[in-house]
Amino acid sequence: MRKSVAVTGILTLLTTLYPIDGLPSPIDLADSSKTTDSTSERNAPLALIVNGVTKKDYTIVILRAHDVLVRESDLIAAQVPLLGAVFVDINGIRYVSSASLAPHVAYNVDVTALALNLNIIPSLLKHQTLDMAEPSHYKDLAKADPSGFLTYSLTSSTENLGGQVNGFVQAGAGSAGTGLFTATASYANGSSHRGLVSYQKSSEQNLSQITIGDEYASTGNLGGNIVVGGFGATRHFELQPNYAYFATPGLRGTVLSPTTADIYVNGTLLRSVELAPGPFDLSSIPVPPGAGVTQVLLHDAYGNTQTLDGIYYEARQVLKKGLTDYDYHVGFLRQTPYGTHDVYGPFAALGSYRIGLSNNLTVGARFEHTAGLQSGGPQLDVGLPIGYISLV
Repeated sequence: MRKSVAVTGILTLLTTLYPIDGLPSPIDLADSSKTTDSTSERNAPLALIVNGVTKKDYTIVILRAHDVLVRESDLIAAQVPLLGAVFVDINGIRYVSSASLAPHVAYNVDVTALALNLNIIPSLLKHQTLDMAEPSHYKDLAKADPSGFLTYSLTSSTENLGGQVNGFVQAGAGSAGTGLFTATASYANGSSHRGLVSYQKSSEQNLSQITIGDEYASTGNLGGNIVVGGFGATRHFELQPNYAYFATPGLRGTVLSPTTADIYVNGTLLRSVELAPGPFDLSSIPVPPGAGVTQVLLHDAYGNTQTLDGIYYEARQVLKKGLTDYDYHVGFLRQTPYGTHDVYGPFAALGSYRIGLSNNLTVGARFEHTAGLQSGGPQLDVGLPIGYISLV
């Protein structure tokens, strides 16, 4: 902006004190009688401003009676729509009649600021979508050299120090790149018991984890909870805490000049963004679960303020459109883990799958097969303005 003011001031001073042949002074521009003749043409150095945004500090336009000719290349560079444009070739340069752009584009010459102001109707301005979520959804875990750990606990009765001692131990080794091997064991009532032994490999980019060995498996509220030794594949959204796997609210509107948008969630400022003139969509506003209020304060270049309000109910059981959630386990059932008769039993398979058909509708199914038990059924989660419905 300082550069534009400096250039304008210099041009005003030079063209007033030292008129150039073919270029009008500010006094000439202000005098409408200079261009009343339909055959007269005068060159003028003007800044090109589109909806309050300076697109070019200095360009030569041609003043005509009730019209201004602007170079086509300047208008294209400024992204001005040329609907209904009338073109004029002068000395090998192609110009556009500003008057011919009406009603889609209005123009006026500011003789004080030496500027040509073009105002495009909002429907023709470029639509802008700003994602309010984290700039990067996928962040790798910190890389480090392979390492291991060992934790344990010992307990005994305070009433009988010479009595039975109970204990638990857990050991692990691995790295973020190669995966993690863990094993647990317990000691109680004078005998030791094997715990869970497994290898786990996580993918931060795919938000998933595979397990080979022992693990707890479940298919939800109506399904079973078992320990199975075998193979498992599970979606883990928590591997990227900032990733919004659920639908988040947004706000949209239109601004006619450069505008600053202050975005608030439940009265707390989230962030501020700059908006170019035109329609806008602020999507994926991060909000806490449950009911709340979003608000956007718009401050335009002329000091005006506008407020956009919205209400939301964030149900994280409802997935974002196109996103999937899954949990599969196959192997052999351990009926008494940590028990005295801990052996692998019959074959078992269980799992669930869900997909977001829209931001407000998630469908899926679950299944479970163990010895003497076969269970399954559909799942449905529907987001509502004031809550959500879950059917299983």
